[in-house]
Amino acid sequence: MNIKLYSPIKIFGSVPYQNPWDDSGQDFFQLSEKEKILCQEKISAEMKKLFSPVKYPVDKIRTASLGTEIRKKILFSVLTVECSGKLNPQERQNLLNWWEWHCRFGFGKRLQTSRIPTRKFGRLKIMLWYPDKSWNITVKTEQSSRILTL
Repeated sequence: MNIKLYSPIKIFGSVPYQNPWDDSGQDFFQLSEKEKILCQEKISAEMKKLFSPVKYPVDKIRTASLGTEIRKKILFSVLTVECSGKLNPQERQNLLNWWEWHCRFGFGKRLQTSRIPTRKFGRLKIMLWYPDKSWNITVKTEQSSRILTL
C-alpha cells in the first residue's frame, strides 16, 4: 500500500544586485506557480538530496521517497510512503506527526536554509508552507481516489 503526503511549498528567488540608491530593500521575491513549475526538476533533486530519514515512525513502512508533483497547476512537495500493509489509525497518526515534525523542524529547516542555484531566478529559498497557520498536509492512499485533508 502506498500513501502520499502532499505539502504546499513557497519558493523565493533572490533579487539581483541593485545599486544602493535603487535598492528596494528586498532580498527575495516570491515565485508564481508558473515560475515554480519551471524549477520543478531542480527543486525535486534538492529535496531528495536533503531528505534522509534515519528511522521511520511505523514498522510497516518499507520506504519513503520525496519529490514534487503538480496538482491543479500548483507545485507540491510529496512524500510517497510504501507500507507492507494497511496502517491502523494510531500508526497513521504517528506517520503524520513524524512528517509534520520533519517539515517544520528537521528536513524543512534544512531545505529552507539551502539555496538552490538557478539561472533565471538566482538562488532559490524553499519553504514548506502552512497557509492557515495550522499545518496543511493532504493524504492520498492508493486504494482510494478520495483525498483526505487532515
